[in-house]
Amino acid sequence: ANLPDGKVLLWSAYSKILSSRAGDPGGQTYVGFFDPSSGTAEIELVTETNHDMFCPGTSVLANGVIMITGGTNLKKVSFFDPATGSWTAGTELNVARGYHSNTVLGDGSVLALGGSWSPKKSGTPVGTLGGKDGEVWTPSSGSWKTMTGIPAEPLITQDRDGIYRADNHYWL
Repeated sequence: ANLPDGKVLLWSAYSKILSSRAGDPGGQTYVGFFDPSSGTAEIELVTETNHDMFCPGTSVLANGVIMITGGTNLKKVSFFDPATGSWTAGTELNVARGYHSNTVLGDGSVLALGGSWSPKKSGTPVGTLGGKDGEVWTPSSGSWKTMTGIPAEPLITQDRDGIYRADNHYWL
């Protein structure tokens, strides 16, 4: 994410060099702040939000705060405020998702759609496609509302690697 001071915020996962896997400790993320003007970087371990941010959705809100949703911890939501350098936890997603997309809507709310990894929609068997319907976060309430009128199923692809990638990697 591009920050107002010209730096770039990057993150990996619970480890500096490994992506997350089942059984990993999770609950933390290594982040980096890269300064392209000097070519330097700083690394920080984020534990305040108990969020492993591997493969999340991201959005830059109108106030400059970065929203990070889902990923390895599926329903977790974290905010980074570049003005204060602080991390805070947000209201969790209703639908567990990683490898999904977020986009900021015209009214400042955020749409999250798609994603992979189980569990899918409640009652949907593990290993089936879909179930990652859209949900919208509203800044005034700080809460998420599942949008049944924005189903993920029409976006499912015929990926040659099958279910692993057929219902994720949306670009909004």
